[in-house]
Amino acid sequence: MIGAMVDLYGVYLPGFLVFAIAAWCSLVVLRKVLVRVGFYRTTFHPALIDLALFVLLLAGITAIFVR
Repeated sequence: MIGAMVDLYGVYLPGFLVFAIAAWCSLVVLRKVLVRVGFYRTTFHPALIDLALFVLLLAGITAIFVR
């Protein structure tokens, strides 16, 4: 599906964009949990942690659905 196009009411979106949106939504939920737990108080640079988590989530979602 990564090379396929997704039809959304006549607007064609790349499959990878759909995965990226799903990863971003997952990151928003995960970030709220990590803030509540206090994880970001112990990190050096929270923005880099968010970027790394986004890349990991995107890779995981892509690996699950491309098979």
